[in-house]
Amino acid sequence: MEAYYKDIVDEHFETDTDIINEMIDTLNMCIDKLPKKCKEVLILSKIKGFKFKELSKKLKISKKTIEGHTTRAYAFLKDCLKKSHPSLV
Repeated sequence: MEAYYKDIVDEHFETDTDIINEMIDTLNMCIDKLPKKCKEVLILSKIKGFKFKELSKKLKISKKTIEGHTTRAYAFLKDCLKKSHPSLV
C-alpha cells in the first residue's frame, strides 16, 4: 500500500513539473513575440531588476514611456498565455 501511494504521489509531482515546464516554455515563447522595445524594458526591469529610473537613463526614454511599455507587455503576455493556457489567466 505504501509503495502504491508513493507511486501516485511521484506521478502527480512529475506531472506538475511537466506542466510548470510547459508554462515556462509558453511564457518564454510569448516574451519572444513582444515588440522589441517592450521586450527590452520587460527583461531589464522584471528579470534583471533595473528600476524604472535607471532604465529611463539607460534607454534615454521617459519613466512614463517605460511604464507604457511595461503595461503593454503585461497585456500582451496575459493575452498570449490565455490563448495557450485558458485556465491560467
